[in-house]
This record gives sequence, structure tokens and C-alpha cells, in this order.
Amino acid sequence: MGKPIVSRVRRHLFASVFESRRSAEEKAADIKGGYFLLYPAYKKARGPRFGHFQLSVAMQISLSTPPADAVDTVVGVLAAWQSDATIHNLHPGDIGWHLRDGPDKTASCLRCWSTEDGTILAIGLLDLKNLLRVTTAPSARHDESLAEAMAADITDPAKGVLPEGDISVDIAPDALLHEKLVGSEGWTEGKEWVWLRRDGITGTPVNTNIELSFQIVTTEEQISQRVQIQKLAFPTSTFSVEKWHTMASTAAYKTARCLLAYKTDVSTEPIPVGVTTVWSAGPGRPGLLEPLGVSAVHQGHGIGKALTYAAAEHLHKMGASSAMVATPRDNHAAVRTYQSTGFVEIRATRDLTRRN
Repeated sequence: MGKPIVSRVRRHLFASVFESRRSAEEKAADIKGGYFLLYPAYKKARGPRFGHFQLSVAMQISLSTPPADAVDTVVGVLAAWQSDATIHNLHPGDIGWHLRDGPDKTASCLRCWSTEDGTILAIGLLDLKNLLRVTTAPSARHDESLAEAMAADITDPAKGVLPEGDISVDIAPDALLHEKLVGSEGWTEGKEWVWLRRDGITGTPVNTNIELSFQIVTTEEQISQRVQIQKLAFPTSTFSVEKWHTMASTAAYKTARCLLAYKTDVSTEPIPVGVTTVWSAGPGRPGLLEPLGVSAVHQGHGIGKALTYAAAEHLHKMGASSAMVATPRDNHAAVRTYQSTGFVEIRATRDLTRRN
């Protein structure tokens, strides 16, 4: 009889956190020869049986849904994978934004694929009930055993990754999993997404036809304004002051900031008109803008452009190597806004969809 699922998950996550804390130099040294060292500190604590394994050798892969108290660890592992050299379809900020609904609900939307020894090799997030956004550790992106295990789990509703009916998967096109799904019966390309990136901050701020100022959200008044603009920019949003506090209390938000754009005029009090949240994955790693919106009555004045520039600038000050954003290809206004502020398209992807 196997160990309880929560026990296995915690063992996997405990081991994975050691790997996430290793320096880039340590990882590079191990990967150079085709090997990947399993969390040295954990190995030392548990004995010599925890050694090296070669990714080309078949591995036993297990699927799990982490408990709520392990979400922060999953975010930390995902953050350690981020780099400008490898573009991921999932960022710690994506999970951070989900945490507005609380750790319990967010945990129920996460899927982790791990080795028997406990290293997390892939993380998936159910962005919608039938849409899985997933990425892998850079060293495992082309691993045969992992890709086969993930494809089997994703396509079988009994595994609990995706439900029956129409389903979609957002995965990097250069990942072996993408190839496995495309080669399976019934899978077709769906919605197209554009990934854009701005490296550093150069040039001058965006000019607008109104005066603007930007502030980091800290006070209760600003929190209320942040929620108000979110709803004005996205009419179907369920965001609330309570959800903001829930999100802000998590470890993921410790390296994030909400920015408010104010329309300033000498004759009136500053009026909040736009908002974004910027998520850092740590110094030297790409940051994410998610979400970004301008109240409907103030659109068309360049506020979105100025806010995008301010967000990228803020990430740069936080030590991010670059600022990244993803948007549907058919959202032409958003694509133009990002490009006008120095963001460059680095990749286009399409969801893989299977219809029942």
C-alpha cells in the first residue's frame, strides 16, 4: 500500500526546495556533463543513495496536487527556473495572482510532476477549469520519460489533471510535451498568444496628453482604489479589498507591487485611472506584468502606455533582468501598447486543444 498522497507531496516539495536554492554555478556544473544533482543538502542529510541521475534515463514520474501550505514552496521552485534564456509559459506571478482566491483554492488548481526522489520537474496551473498552463524545469524540457508521463496524465480525465470534454493546454512549443500532444489524435492548435519582453529601461518615459503620477499601493484608500480600477477595466472581475489582502499576505507577493496611475490636475484631487501588478521572480530573472488595465472612461489617452513603461521601470529597479507580458494575438490594442513602450515580441504560441 502506497504512502498517503499528502505525505508524498510534502516529501517531494521538501526535497525540491533544496534544488531551488542552489546557485546557477552549481547547477551549470552538474548539467555540463549531462547530469543533474539532487538537492545536495537533502542528499547529505539522508545519505549517499541520493546521488546523480541522468535525464536521458527513464525515470519514474509521479503526479500530485500540493497541499495549501506547500504553495509557497511551489512558487519558489518555479521562480528558480525563470531566466531570459528559457521562456516559460508560467511565471510565479501567475500563481501569485491566483492567490487572491486563497491558498486552498490555488493549491487545488496546481499540478506537480516529480521524480521518485522528490525533485519537481514540471508545474501546471489550471487557469480555467479546462485550461492547463504548464512548464518544466529547463533541464527536463526534452526528457522523454517526463513528456510521456505528462501526456498520459493530461489526456486521461481519471488522473484529475483536466476534466472530460473540451480541454486546452498552454505549453512552450519547444517542449517535448508539445510534440507528444500534437502527435496524438484529436489535438489541434487553438488560441494564439504573443509573448513580449523589454530588456532594461532605456529612452524616455511615454508622453501623454494628460498629467500622470504613479504610486505603489500601500494604504487602505489606495487598496480600495486599486480594486475600483480593476473592476472598471475588467467589468467581470470579482476582485475585492478582501481578496487583495489575501493575495498580499502570501509569500508570492513579497516580491510584487501594485502600481496605481493617477490623473493629476492642479484644480482637483488626483484621480485613479489605471492599475497594474508587477511580479518579480528574484534579482537577475524576468519579471511579469499581470494584470494591467485602465478604466474605460479614461482609455485612449496613452495611460496604458505610460503605465506599462512605469511597470517595466519598477521591475528594473527591483533587480529584474527584464519585464515580460503575454496577451492574446487578437487583442491588437494591447499588442500595440506594449510594442510602443519598447516591448519586443519574442515568441508566439498557440494553445493545444482537444474537443470532445
